[in-house]
Amino acid sequence: MGQLAIESGLNDILSVDARGVTSDLDRAAYRKMGMRVWTAKNFNTVEKHLLNREISLILINLDQLNMDGVSLVQYLKTSKKFKDIPVVAASVQSGRLRRKVNAAGVDEYIEQPIPRDLFIEKVKSFLSQATRTSDRVATSFDAELKYNDELMMSTVLDISPTGILVETDYRTEKEASVQVKMKLPGYKRAFVLGAQVVRQEEEKTDTGYKTALRFSNISTEAKRKIEKFVLQNKMQGELKYYM
Repeated sequence: MGQLAIESGLNDILSVDARGVTSDLDRAAYRKMGMRVWTAKNFNTVEKHLLNREISLILINLDQLNMDGVSLVQYLKTSKKFKDIPVVAASVQSGRLRRKVNAAGVDEYIEQPIPRDLFIEKVKSFLSQATRTSDRVATSFDAELKYNDELMMSTVLDISPTGILVETDYRTEKEASVQVKMKLPGYKRAFVLGAQVVRQEEEKTDTGYKTALRFSNISTEAKRKIEKFVLQNKMQGELKYYM
């Protein structure tokens, strides 16, 4: 018996839904947008998929579960193995459930009802944000971070028009607001901007914790300088999860 040919070049999406129903029409729509859907009805199947294939995004139908959806999200976002996989939750409910799921760490909440084609388009849009190719510059210069009224010295390793990757001796909270003061190589004046912690590596190396920051409050002048610096020194690279 011949082996089933698996299509290459597709992003693998894990759909967590107790019904486990994804029609051939839906699958064709997902494939057309570069996605292949796998389904899981319970926790054990979820874990099995995550351990046996490279899942790009987890999609949870909170209205069709045999388990606590909030606890599932919390488990995924606190797991060392799975925490960097984007999680999108969908439900007809808003208000209290949405707040609880957001607090558990979900990356996106889609409120139903929404037309299937628009829903798939929205998932695709989020996936393209989660992993995308962008201009970045591998570099090395000092930056001063201000977090909880404490000053922290750090080294910038990567910079793009949307954020920086730094190494610092300090631990921070995810989504924490940080003030960054830095001077780009070749420029005389430093500038200050706001940023948000996207993620931080669990293990500290000899040079510190690698911490990804996304710019959140930046002046027109600072933005122009960064874009010019990246343009002059750019290299192409895949930047994972907003970086």
